Amino acid sequence: MTTIAWDGKTVSADSRATVGGDRIYQAKAQKIIKVKFGVVATCGAFNHRFFEFAAWADKGARGGHFYTKSDDTDYIFFSNIDHTVYIFGKDWRDHSEEPMFATGSGGKFALAAMLAGAKSKKAVEIACKLDPFSGGEVVSFPWKRKV
Repeated sequence: MTTIAWDGKTVSADSRATVGGDRIYQAKAQKIIKVKFGVVATCGAFNHRFFEFAAWADKGARGGHFYTKSDDTDYIFFSNIDHTVYIFGKDWRDHSEEPMFATGSGGKFALAAMLAGAKSKKAVEIACKLDPFSGGEVVSFPWKRKV
């Protein structure tokens, strides 16, 4: 469970680890990584596939679509190659044209905060106060879609 938010300029994610959707750990989970060709993030059932996804994106996303093997995990690629947001997984979309978006168990809280004027980091911090499955340090990386 996670909160990932993008405000049009910055991608932010919480770092709380949960197991089975009901056990909350204070361990820091790495849910967002800066790679050579952009930023990658994950929410849902965190597993080793995220690091495979990061390696795929780091090599320029060769081969097109990243195939997921899980119905409960999203992998998000903020691409510097074509300046598009790609979402693979349960909420699969080829790209996102929205000026901002948020996903994960705290996504609706974060999106509401951004619609009220919060930047992505603050929006995730707000979501962490409302969503028991999001928490810990909020990690952010700049990423802007070039038009």
